[in-house]
Amino acid sequence: MFRIMLIHILLFGMPYSTTIQFGNQLKNPISTTVSAIAPIRSQVLALFHMIFNNVKGEHQLYFRTVQENTAPIVYNSQPARSASIIKLYILAVLFEQSEQGMIDLNSMYSLQSSDIVGGTGSIQNALIGTTYSLQQLAKEMIISSDNTATNILIDRLGGVQFVNQQIHQMGFKRTQLRRKMLDFKALENGIDNETTVIDVGNLLTRLAQGELVSKSASQAMLTILEQQHDHEKLFARMSEDVKVYNKTGTFAERGVLADAGIMAYRNHQYILVVISNDGEMTQQQQAMQKLGYEIGQLIIGDN
Repeated sequence: MFRIMLIHILLFGMPYSTTIQFGNQLKNPISTTVSAIAPIRSQVLALFHMIFNNVKGEHQLYFRTVQENTAPIVYNSQPARSASIIKLYILAVLFEQSEQGMIDLNSMYSLQSSDIVGGTGSIQNALIGTTYSLQQLAKEMIISSDNTATNILIDRLGGVQFVNQQIHQMGFKRTQLRRKMLDFKALENGIDNETTVIDVGNLLTRLAQGELVSKSASQAMLTILEQQHDHEKLFARMSEDVKVYNKTGTFAERGVLADAGIMAYRNHQYILVVISNDGEMTQQQQAMQKLGYEIGQLIIGDN
């Protein structure tokens, strides 16, 4: 039955409105309205279910064609651990505060010994006293997921609570910044950062449309995302003809792997977000690479 339904969806698209669940691993099926003129959207959902069906953990999907006036495909929109995907929101708040004249992206910061945290990024290895502009710190926070840069920016923006409030004021009300990077004490107390695929997808959609903060701020953020170092998840096997602007998140100890990006091909833009919690990294990464490859082929075939 599963194979018959899948073949029908891939060939003809899903009916106008449907609730669908494949297998036993994927929970919380979601009702979604699918446009009959946009079969790529239903094909993406079918591929997601097929590929992640036997992957351990809880998985979330967001997909949309930016130019279409249709609702996105969303599967499982419950809050999940965000890992470094949360840095997208910090970037947005930084540019929002810059736009309002509350912070100068060109202002310089001198690295302090108390700033240093481990994990991803190279600033932790820099000499104490090395200076960086806030613009440089923002770039490192995204392209190399630098944890030290992220924590400095959180402090410069007013601290965890203030940044969290700003995230909500920008419309991302189901996202929670509760701790700084590598705050193990907070983690031991059950405090972690969370988001949903809907919030991430909406942020990227507004960014792609030039409406996140402003047109100029959106372009500046896209320029940073375009330089992303990590294309080993959803976009590892993406065709080189598709331009990608993405941010990843990895927290192997808690079973978190996530990737979120804008894909641009010819005159079309697509948003793809997958967040996987409570899983096993090798399985998750292989599934994301497979899904990204298949979606890339659909995008090229759709144009």
